[in-house]
Amino acid sequence: MAHDLSMRLAVRLHKAYLKRAKTQQRQLTGYIVNHYQSVFSDLGYHLDEAKSIFNKITRFRLQASSNFLYFQQEELRYQIKQIPNCLSEPSRLISCKPPPVPDLRLLYEEINQIKDEFSEVKINKSLTAITEDITIQDVNSEDVNFGVFEIELNLNSLEQGYNADGTITIKLREDLCSARALSGNIIHPHISGGGLCFGEGLLAANKALDQGRLFDLFTITNAVLREYSDGNPYHKITMWTGGGHTCTDCGSDVDEDCLHSCYRCSDDICDDCACTCEHCDETHCGSCMKTCSSCRTTYCRGCLSECDDCGRKVCSNCQYTCQDCNKTLCNNCNWSCNDCGNLLCDGCKEECPQCEEVFCSGCLEDGMCSSCLEEQNEQKEAEA
Repeated sequence: MAHDLSMRLAVRLHKAYLKRAKTQQRQLTGYIVNHYQSVFSDLGYHLDEAKSIFNKITRFRLQASSNFLYFQQEELRYQIKQIPNCLSEPSRLISCKPPPVPDLRLLYEEINQIKDEFSEVKINKSLTAITEDITIQDVNSEDVNFGVFEIELNLNSLEQGYNADGTITIKLREDLCSARALSGNIIHPHISGGGLCFGEGLLAANKALDQGRLFDLFTITNAVLREYSDGNPYHKITMWTGGGHTCTDCGSDVDEDCLHSCYRCSDDICDDCACTCEHCDETHCGSCMKTCSSCRTTYCRGCLSECDDCGRKVCSNCQYTCQDCNKTLCNNCNWSCNDCGNLLCDGCKEECPQCEEVFCSGCLEDGMCSSCLEEQNEQKEAEA
């Protein structure tokens, strides 16, 4: 019966890997297309610059100083050198392809290896392994018990092409251990929202996932759970040892009564460093706050949008939408149609060649605005 369950799961995993390969191929194709568009844009820029410089040299070669000509020649050489650089990266990308799909037999064997290694394994619509007690040494070399965890391989995330840190979910088994979560989802220094930060182990974990070496993936995850990196944890280990809390912004020790948790990154912050976003009204640390480029009001990063034309970060009050292509725009990058008033991005605006005013494509007839077209018709009638 157990072998039947292992085979059923192996079949599900094999189907998930097949879907994963298709998803990764679509993602890779989309990336290559976008990259080529960027390459063609860069290539056109360098060709235009080279042509412009060449025309300058040709036009002023007799009357210009030798220093001017030398500078222009050097600039021309630079622009020409950039052309092969633009073409080298796409050539490399074309040879890229998703990793091969692991065969059914390998997946079946990997599942059985996991069953032999872990004290308890659950096989249903996903693969879940139960760890022994997770014990980590703190900075003072004292053991801290975090309890028993579930390591789950999420098949939906696997199909969607996520890496190991998006495919492996960690849960605390409070029914199997005396350790407990401090509050909410704070269950381990390197876990946030069920996601594990693999740190330096992420590359090996991703490779194991891509190749179908699930036993290695689970053992890497189990090993990472038993390590503590003081440099960049989601939560300091002192939260479990009673050593107090440290404000990540100013570095001062913080009492429980004055402690806040950043809504975005979960860092501990004190009263003085806690910032409130004007839009969502949530508390954030200084690193997760940013000023709107237009109105200079401070918001959290999640409440700011990036202008698709210039990249500036703006709040909802200072952002606009191109009514032709739905691009997000800042107040410096939008144009208003002189006829209907629709907001437009630089790529969607059109100019009447007669009056040189900005219009949307729907307000132009035969390439001209209604006023200029009417004036032109009147002139034709008068001449007739």
